[in-house]
Amino acid sequence: MQQPDCMHIQNPTEISFGGNCTRGYIAPGFEPVAHAFASAIQAQSALGAACTIIHRGRTVADLQGGWRQKTRQEQWQGDDIALVYSLTKGLTGMAGAVAVSRGLFAYDEPVADIWPEFAAHGKGDVTVGQALSEQAGLAAIDFKLSLDNIADEEAICAAIAAQKPNWTPGDHSGNHAYTLGWIASELICRRDPHGRRLPRFFAEEIARPLGVDVFIGLPDSFDRNRIARIKGFGLQDLFLHHTTMPWLLTFKMCLPGTLAFRTLNNPLILAGPGALDREAFWRAWLAIERAKQSTVETIR
Repeated sequence: MQQPDCMHIQNPTEISFGGNCTRGYIAPGFEPVAHAFASAIQAQSALGAACTIIHRGRTVADLQGGWRQKTRQEQWQGDDIALVYSLTKGLTGMAGAVAVSRGLFAYDEPVADIWPEFAAHGKGDVTVGQALSEQAGLAAIDFKLSLDNIADEEAICAAIAAQKPNWTPGDHSGNHAYTLGWIASELICRRDPHGRRLPRFFAEEIARPLGVDVFIGLPDSFDRNRIARIKGFGLQDLFLHHTTMPWLLTFKMCLPGTLAFRTLNNPLILAGPGALDREAFWRAWLAIERAKQSTVETIR
């Protein structure tokens, strides 16, 4: 990967607070970014982190700090990768935009024209644009996900198509934590001449041409020593360390039967996001080109 311009500085900025060193490079005039980043590491707002900022085509910050696992034995390195959870939605949107630019479908085209089964329960007028912007009302599905079936994309997409919407499509936009990737993958697969699903389409059309280490589903060949692991949090931490999340949403996330609970706790029941950062899920998704929630990438 080409090094950013500011990495040619002979004496890179290095800032140390209380033994927690923030390493990397900062362009002149952007020193406050390095101080803010280092302060967050010192305050243990994050176990470890990396930050790269590109301003007007020039990399002005490329920073790493803290640790890459909760044992605190190895510092976060510049080429480490990490599971990025819902940031994958942006990558899914990029893949959708490329598909549109290739003429595979249009944003105002009904999903049912591409995927006829999707029209069930009044979803016949849902457009591709609505589906890819989380307006289809399919945040939660009745299909019970598990490690045993999460690789069965055919069954999952059939369940999504048959699902009664959680709200009237188009009335709201809501977090499709898991389903967004499967929806995008099915749309791309049905129109792509090569029958590629989202992971392969993203790899071949976006990641590989750009030369970036971004994977929707981690290949077996990838060096696991480069992975910065997620510490995660438990149910009690939502209350003990409450910050900006509205209290009503916090409670609903923990109450069975609510839409928030059904969306965020299938397949994992109150296990917290850290539970997804393990080999078992990566391997399950590898079986059929993976699902949306398993993207890992470098911060650059």
